[in-house]
Amino acid sequence: MSHLSKAGRSLVVAACALLLLTACVPRFSAAVDPVGVWSESSDDDSPTLSLLEDTTVNGYDGCNQLTGGWEPTDDGVNFKQLASTRMACEDVDDWLSRAASATIAFDTMTVLDEDGNELGTLKRTDETPKGS
Repeated sequence: MSHLSKAGRSLVVAACALLLLTACVPRFSAAVDPVGVWSESSDDDSPTLSLLEDTTVNGYDGCNQLTGGWEPTDDGVNFKQLASTRMACEDVDDWLSRAASATIAFDTMTVLDEDGNELGTLKRTDETPKGS
């Protein structure tokens, strides 16, 4: 039978406590939690993205419906296989359909293209994502 010193037992207890605490840490920090509804404005025709817990995304760019997936990054998300309908709408900037990733700082999502250029920004809304 192994005998641990008092310091050794304390170290084992501290390590176990640390393991238990890390199991309770949420998947995303409060500053970059992407799950939710993000919109350019409160207008019904405003570009909007809904990021769901199951890592699917759906949205609307002011003309076309968007669908795909997302994966978390240190400061936001990468969009995966983002697809869009191809309706022709006059006077609509379809910038959201070119989204490749986004950074998130509290309630602001900055949407970027595949080259890392800023396309636009969305604000977190109080809406619950449909399908969550």
